[in-house]
Amino acid sequence: MYKLWGKYALSTALVSALLLSGCSSNSGSGSDAKTAEPSEATVNETGFPLTKEPVTLNMFTRIAPLNGPFKDMPVFQDYEKMSNVHVNFTEAPTDGFQEKKNLLFASNELPDAFYRSGITPLEATQYGAVGQLIPLEDLIDKYAPNLKTLMEQYPEIRSAITTPEGHIYAIPGIVTLAAARTDKKWINEAWLKKLGLKEPETTDELYDVLVAFRDKDPNGNGKKDEIPMTARAGLAVVNLMSGSFGLDQQLGYNINLENDKVNIWMGSEQNKELGLGQCRIFL
Repeated sequence: MYKLWGKYALSTALVSALLLSGCSSNSGSGSDAKTAEPSEATVNETGFPLTKEPVTLNMFTRIAPLNGPFKDMPVFQDYEKMSNVHVNFTEAPTDGFQEKKNLLFASNELPDAFYRSGITPLEATQYGAVGQLIPLEDLIDKYAPNLKTLMEQYPEIRSAITTPEGHIYAIPGIVTLAAARTDKKWINEAWLKKLGLKEPETTDELYDVLVAFRDKDPNGNGKKDEIPMTARAGLAVVNLMSGSFGLDQQLGYNINLENDKVNIWMGSEQNKELGLGQCRIFL
C-alpha cells in the first residue's frame, strides 16, 4: 500500500510542471522497469529532488501533429534532472485520441497518470467512483502548495474541479494572466549577436532592431533577403503587440475590462498607435 500511495504522491508532486490525473494502475510493474517504485517515505514533501532514488512514471498523453516527442522537450529534460523522476510518455495523436483513452479505461490497463488528456467532469466522476482514478485532494494539500494557495485565493477553482461526492480526480490548466489569451514573442539571438545589438525593451528599440535585421545581412549570405518579423495568419501581430500599448485580449476578444466595464478598444487611440507602429515595421 505504501508503494502505491507513494507513486500517487509522486504524480501529484509533479503538478507544478504537469497537469494530470493520477490513476489506480496495475500496469507499472513490467519487466522493463529499471527503477524502483517509490514508497511514501521516499517522496520529499518540499523542494527538489522529489525522490532520492531515480523513479520512473508512465504517462499517457495527447500529442499534436506538429509536436515533437515529449521526451525531447527541454522542459521535461530539465525537470527530470531537477526531480529525479523519469517519465515514459505514451503519445497518442489527436485524431482518435478519445477512443484510445476510452480503451485504456475499458481494459483497466492504466498508466500512472494522464497528461493533457481532457478528463471531463463526467469521466472524473465515472472512473473515480470505481477506483480507476484516485482522489487527489489530500495529496494536493501535502505536495502541491502553489496549487493549494491558488485554490484558496480563488475558491471557485476547487468547486469547479470537485466531483459531487467531494473528490478531485483531475487538475485543470489555470490561467492567471491579465489577458485570457497571449501570444509569445521570440527573437533571433544569433542575429542580435552578429549585429552587436541588445534585446529590445521598447517598441522604438524593436523597430530599430527589425530594420537592422532587414538591412544588415545578419544571416551573412551577402544578400538582403532577411524577413525581420513574421507571424501566423490573421491578426497575430495585433495579438503579439497589443499588450505593449496597454491593450488586452480578454476572453479572446479585443477588449479591456476596466472598472468592471467592458471597453472595446478597436477604435481607441492606443489601437491607432499600434497600427502606426505596424506600418513602420512592415512598410
